[in-house]
Amino acid sequence: VLAREVEMARAEQAAREAESKVMTTLALASSAHPGLRFQARGAVLPPAPPAHGVDATLEQALEQWPPYMLAQLKLQQGRLRMAFAANQTQPALDVAASWSSSGLAYTRKRAEVLTKAQRYPEWTLGVSLEVPLAGNGRADGQYQAQALRVRQGELEIDAIRNAVANDLAQRRDELEVALRLVGQSQEDLALRQTLLDNERERYTMGLGQLRQWLERENDVVEARQRLAEAVMRA
Repeated sequence: VLAREVEMARAEQAAREAESKVMTTLALASSAHPGLRFQARGAVLPPAPPAHGVDATLEQALEQWPPYMLAQLKLQQGRLRMAFAANQTQPALDVAASWSSSGLAYTRKRAEVLTKAQRYPEWTLGVSLEVPLAGNGRADGQYQAQALRVRQGELEIDAIRNAVANDLAQRRDELEVALRLVGQSQEDLALRQTLLDNERERYTMGLGQLRQWLERENDVVEARQRLAEAVMRA
């Protein structure tokens, strides 16, 4: 029975890996759909284990994940370019103001005195408004292009986030299965060791056969190997 439980745990681990790949393909994050299981046609999957929150672990992993950080930087740059392109689609309004002092003199020295005296100040104010009659096609095109790049960046961030979330959930499930395998392997080894001790005692008392003793000893060796493999996976 314990051997069958170990095989069942390994099959469940393989099913978890397949589900994680399917969720990543469908752009579904395990953090947004905790406990989600896919129903196979013509078969029944084991119930989903209790979902544990991975939001804190996910955020910490994303903060240190270079592809996610690079995608965020690209998205910020794209939004800045889109805002600049949106500004270029607006009418251009320029305001210019200037001040100067002037005077009329026949000598350079006298002209310099009049200029510094500020007796004849001049103020100039100009306003320029540019509105393309047929629209600013170039600016509109740039804005649409930047908007598409921003949308692409958002989709890329969502894809990376979903992939990391599903990978974390898969690793968590694999760890739970691996720890359960270790526990089952320990129970299996303890049971087979008890059977070996009993068979050895029966052989000593003349009630058992050497062949059965050796078979029980071989079962113990195989159980130890399975336990070592389970510990290595964990």
